[in-house]
Amino acid sequence: MSGVAHDFLVRHPVPIGGCHEPGAQACGRNHTAGPLFRKVNRGGVVETARLSPDEVRQILLKRAARAGLKGTLVEPVSPHGLRAGFVTTAFRNGVPDEEIMGHTRHRSLTTMRKYVRRAKLSNTSPAGKVGL
Repeated sequence: MSGVAHDFLVRHPVPIGGCHEPGAQACGRNHTAGPLFRKVNRGGVVETARLSPDEVRQILLKRAARAGLKGTLVEPVSPHGLRAGFVTTAFRNGVPDEEIMGHTRHRSLTTMRKYVRRAKLSNTSPAGKVGL
């Protein structure tokens, strides 16, 4: 789904960090449908235009750095990594495949399952599982 833009119906729009303006327009509360990630102009007004995939990635990298999160060469901080992390966590917690697919908009079970990071599924050590 890389590079594919989708519009979403926002049932209960809630600003995610950074909106400190009291006005509804400034926080995008009057937007109930359309792009999930939107541009915010210098005046703090949420526009109707969507952010590009690279703009979303740049914001994520800046926020991760501020939080002290560092990716690795194998697992970089990226929107794709967040998607895989969500799928893996949902799968580990027993969320049915169909519900995960509905949320991530995967049409293929095979493709969705490729997002499950098998090494991240277990909370226990392999050594502990064999009695060591």
